[in-house]
Amino acid sequence: MKMFPFPRFRLLMSAGFLFALFAPLSNAEEAPAPEPAAAESPQDEPQKPSSAALIARGIDLFAEGDADAAYDLFGRAQKLDPALAPAGVITALLFRQRGDMQLAHHYLDRAAEEAASDPEPWYRLAELAADEKRMAELGLLLEKGDALLAAFLDSDEGKNSPRARFLRSESVSVAARAFELAGDLAASESKAREYIKLNPQAAEGYLSLGFLLLEQEKPDDALEQFSRAKELNPLLFAGWLTAASLLDERGKHAEAEELVGAHQNDTDLSPADLSRLARLLFRWGRLGDARQAAGRIPANTPDRLKWDALLAYTDGGCEEAEKLYRKVLQTAPDDFESANGLALALAEQGKNSLLPEAFEKADRLHRKHPLSDEAAGTLAWVEFHRGNIDRAEDILLPILDRGGLTPTSAFYLACAAVCRKNNDLAFQLLTSSLADPAFFPKRPDAEKLLDSLGKTGPSEGE
Repeated sequence: MKMFPFPRFRLLMSAGFLFALFAPLSNAEEAPAPEPAAAESPQDEPQKPSSAALIARGIDLFAEGDADAAYDLFGRAQKLDPALAPAGVITALLFRQRGDMQLAHHYLDRAAEEAASDPEPWYRLAELAADEKRMAELGLLLEKGDALLAAFLDSDEGKNSPRARFLRSESVSVAARAFELAGDLAASESKAREYIKLNPQAAEGYLSLGFLLLEQEKPDDALEQFSRAKELNPLLFAGWLTAASLLDERGKHAEAEELVGAHQNDTDLSPADLSRLARLLFRWGRLGDARQAAGRIPANTPDRLKWDALLAYTDGGCEEAEKLYRKVLQTAPDDFESANGLALALAEQGKNSLLPEAFEKADRLHRKHPLSDEAAGTLAWVEFHRGNIDRAEDILLPILDRGGLTPTSAFYLACAAVCRKNNDLAFQLLTSSLADPAFFPKRPDAEKLLDSLGKTGPSEGE
């Protein structure tokens, strides 16, 4: 488990642009109409963009694929506001969120070179080393960052800098992560408490402390910290729901179910809480309870529509799922779950007339999210339904080789293997996909196929 496991918190804190990320730039209809501008006189100068505007535009350019242009804008923003992180750090964090560690490394190395006296690039490099379990390098990077931090805090600039407390917090958080990875949970807990003293209003500190307490078999103390985090940030899940999710991830299923059983009928759950609760219940195969939790989400909201669509798809109602996913995409055209679900629902209706659209949706999603194994699996399943088994295998076999197949994609590949009369591979894939007790929509089909293979016995591939 990672300390401070929500990358968006790292991004917001380091770059100092919470407003820039969440300003309603795409919701202009909610903003009041601007006053008519007065006619410019010849001597009027055009207004220069603020640092927040530059950051916001840089993020847009990054999303459009122009990382270098984004980097330039982040650099201009830092010149306007020295409290911002170096441009390379902001760019690297965006790549890290995307999952491209190679480019994250590249831009952090660039930041360390161009901002030689700034400790933050070194703390970010230390975080990547922690992610990759490079413990010796983690220690050296943290030591380098702390040396630069000491020099910065001793300087006239550092003594009065708004970044001083933030950088001290970074040192503490990376040290906490290092202790955690080394197995010294007590020392990591001490650092987490130190972080909270520096940032008593930061919800992420209480979350991290809660994770550590849970690791030390202190669920009641952990729940207290999660609840405190929820008080500070109402957008977080209810404390008990966070604890139950983490217990489930750690294999403590009975404890997680007990916690859920005690709270699932609470009347103060937010729509996000209800969606997360439904997700847990669905994962446990308790479809009736999941349906009940999802039914408490306000009608016609995107979350409710997506749950109704998923449950319809799970029940075999692909036409109903198609209708509901289309309704979500009318207002949220970039919603991954809905685009993915729509492609699957179209492909599985058994109508050749729907397959071109299914392929177009799945192919576009895969191109937009090339690192997503789920998107790749959906494209492969659509290709399977189009009769392109070679293409489906070309997509899924490399994921199998690197151990990244989801249970659903393992089922897809097993179906292709059966078509090849390679029952041995199909049997292995299905056994693997069903080893995890978690429910997924194709689990009943996978169980039936595995049962049929057990009756017919193994056979050689062609």
